Amino acid sequence: MKLRHFLSISSVRYGILYLQLIFLFQFRLSMANKIVRKPGQYILQGIFPISDAYDPITKQCIHLNPENIQLTQAMIYAINQFINDSPKILPGVTIGWTLIDSCGSSGVTMPSVITELSQSENERYPQFQCYSTNNASLVTNSQSANTNQQLTVGLIGGKLEKITIPTAAFTSSLAIPQISYFSFDKGLNNRVYYPYFYRTSISFDSHTQYLFDIFNKFNWKWISFVVTDKNSIDLVRSSKSKAYEMYSICYDQIHQLDGNVTQSMLTNAVAKLKFESTAQVIVVLGSEDTIYRFLLEAQAQNLTGKTFVGSYTWLSSQRIHELSFDIIGGAIGIAFDFKSLNGFRKYLYQLDLCNNVDNPWFIEMWNQTLSGNNVNLNETQSACKIDKNWPDFALQSLYSPDFKIVFVMDAVLAFGRALHIALGCNSTFCPPLHNNKLDREKFNEILQNVSFAGASSNKFRFGSDGNTESVFDMINLQKNLRYGPGPSSVTPVKIGFWNVKNGLNITESKIVWNNNQMVNHSSNNSQNNQPPISRCSIDCLPGYYKYQDNNVKSSILVCCWKCIKCPGSSISNTTNSMHCLQCSYFMQPNAKKDRCIDLPEVQERYGRPIIIIYFVLLALYVITLTFIWVILIIKRKTPIVKGSNFKLTNILLIFNALSIPASFLYLVKPSLKICHLRMFVMTSFVIGTYTTIFCKINQVKIIFDGRAKGNKILTYLSKNRNQFTLITSMIIFVNGILFGLLFVIPITSSKNRTQDNEIEHLCNVPYAYFDIYLLIWIILLGVLCTYFAFKARTLPDNFNESKYIYLSSIITTITGIFCFPTAFILTGYIADSVTSLAAMLLASSPLLCLFLPKIYIIYFKSELNDRQQILASINNFTFNKANKFRANRSNIESSPTSTTTIPMLDRQPYGNKISPESKGITNVFRGKKNCKNHQST
Repeated sequence: MKLRHFLSISSVRYGILYLQLIFLFQFRLSMANKIVRKPGQYILQGIFPISDAYDPITKQCIHLNPENIQLTQAMIYAINQFINDSPKILPGVTIGWTLIDSCGSSGVTMPSVITELSQSENERYPQFQCYSTNNASLVTNSQSANTNQQLTVGLIGGKLEKITIPTAAFTSSLAIPQISYFSFDKGLNNRVYYPYFYRTSISFDSHTQYLFDIFNKFNWKWISFVVTDKNSIDLVRSSKSKAYEMYSICYDQIHQLDGNVTQSMLTNAVAKLKFESTAQVIVVLGSEDTIYRFLLEAQAQNLTGKTFVGSYTWLSSQRIHELSFDIIGGAIGIAFDFKSLNGFRKYLYQLDLCNNVDNPWFIEMWNQTLSGNNVNLNETQSACKIDKNWPDFALQSLYSPDFKIVFVMDAVLAFGRALHIALGCNSTFCPPLHNNKLDREKFNEILQNVSFAGASSNKFRFGSDGNTESVFDMINLQKNLRYGPGPSSVTPVKIGFWNVKNGLNITESKIVWNNNQMVNHSSNNSQNNQPPISRCSIDCLPGYYKYQDNNVKSSILVCCWKCIKCPGSSISNTTNSMHCLQCSYFMQPNAKKDRCIDLPEVQERYGRPIIIIYFVLLALYVITLTFIWVILIIKRKTPIVKGSNFKLTNILLIFNALSIPASFLYLVKPSLKICHLRMFVMTSFVIGTYTTIFCKINQVKIIFDGRAKGNKILTYLSKNRNQFTLITSMIIFVNGILFGLLFVIPITSSKNRTQDNEIEHLCNVPYAYFDIYLLIWIILLGVLCTYFAFKARTLPDNFNESKYIYLSSIITTITGIFCFPTAFILTGYIADSVTSLAAMLLASSPLLCLFLPKIYIIYFKSELNDRQQILASINNFTFNKANKFRANRSNIESSPTSTTTIPMLDRQPYGNKISPESKGITNVFRGKKNCKNHQST
């Protein structure tokens, strides 16, 4: 690949970088940083900030960092332990290394990287050879000269983004893979610009997603944080808006405790978490050393009842496991395989000043430590007698494994596995590389898809964006049972796993939470295994809604609220409802206000006073009607019953009985059928009652009043057969008109809500035309009956209805006129109840006025129920009428103004015979016999 090809695939960005490198070569020739080499058939190049800074005055790298020296040792350990000394990977192949001290400066790092890569890639890029020659002075303090050309497989590093980004751009332009062990910049995910870049460390996005998966799993919405390094601080800050907007998670307190934290800062942070924070979950991220100090202070202040969420940086720390279960018990998070850390820890403790010749920085760190403690270096080195307590006393940071070592190991293993596949190795042999040339594009494809059991995960692999998609163990810090009862340490227990692709997979039954209780592992008591609740506000159950006042900060609005019961006739049927829903007009909330139920129905509640009155009256009415009807049937042969037209009497009693269903239908829950039935039954009852009363009045008047005989129609209606025809025809006629009205103006069944929040079913009659229609007929028939009853009021009262018919007609008419128009004034069940009572009253009038007097005469005035007495009463009425007629005629004849001559009656108008009017009545009592023996009084 030529330089112009490098520029074409890397675009303008790589071209600019190339020019920057030329500038660096021209002006940084005198920089001095250490580069340590170990020969091998293939080379892995590592970049580590072994020195914290570069001094431009002395042009030296200064301030050795023991943690970063440990990382270089991890690379050496991984190459020897997992590749060179292992028959499983690259059998018969030796991997060498080149370790570069970046000194925390990209200006120092880039020339060194180019110098080293130029020696490996001089055939592919001869233009870099001149830069390598000019910069030979940069390669100092090397352990061995690089005499033979050795192929660089790839580059591991760096730790700082300001170094990782430019080296990633450069190595991608050369098609040389680079794996970073501690990088988080999102721009490096771009495979167009960085197709050869990978990282074994967990990216910010993955780390954030892992935390969110835990929060959502246990419904934790209110979280506090303790962060102890810059990367963790950046992670928390960048995730805050995402947590709020996407997951409705809010952050309570965020405590930043960097490496320079003081004891007072630790004390203050723990006190605030204990007394001020309402979050029950605390996420702790960052360096293990600072976190250990924080947890020690938490133990001193007895910060119990909190659940910690952590990561691999400290959950695998042995000294943290020695802390009290009451403090850190129940903590959960991702962690690495302990075997890798324990193996490296044992390896470290075998190294000292005398035997670690592969790492000059390791030896230099020892020398600085011993010199600072007034130890004679020459004597110590010559005798190689090292105090075994030194690693734990003065070199603790060098001998305490940092979590980043596993990422370095995974990078080494990834290159080793990929090269094993690229060379076509089997379990015993690796063929040599043809012409010492590696197909970089094919090798990058193999590296992209490599999968193996790594140091951080048993299932390590890279994703399409170069980030790790490894499966990480989820652990839970549980009580160490070997200590027995009382305060004890913790031990990590695997409870599941997590990875970017599949998310969180946890067996909850394996988790032991720290709820400030002693957990009995032998018990299955679920009360001791409930996850903690970490909420700013509890869930608002159905029936309540979330209320937030203006004092709540906008950053926690989705987490903090008050639960207020839904007011009035509103409900909420979901948890954490933002508002209540109004029930429909004919519904009301239940007691919990979580659903709407139908309002109670008025018509089905017969306990109301007016309904009770109706049933009392109905009972009395039924008893009275039954009593009268039975008596009249029993006494049907007596004169007073027989003379009142027993057939018409029974018809009237039938219509009185019809009033019972007519009135009761107004108390039944209305439906469309009931509404129609009400109208036809009520119409039949009213029309039948009035028509029957008219027939009775007309018959009596025809019998006793001779002048009525001139009216053929009235005379025709005096016969029973014709009366039945009239009654039937009137009912059919009036109901027929009503049927036509219903066809033209249909009625409906509707509902109405009362003031007592009850549902009443109504018959919706447009314009109340039924009441108007029935009222018209009541007035017409009532006035007609009243008129004829008035004319017949002087008839013998001991024989037939006479004045009682008149009284009954007046009461019936007045009752109908004044009671039935209630539909114009009242509504609902009250109007229906009044209509029921009106029907009862309408039927009671003829029952009481016509039939009770007869019962009275039958039982208490039996002498008036005698045949001879009745005949005498009739004749007396007849002759009085005749005498009155003569008196009137004499007055007319003697009048001087009269021009009409009226002949005098020479004899009594009827002689010794009964008048024709009374003859029809007496025949009722005589049957077929004549009334010859009757003598006029």
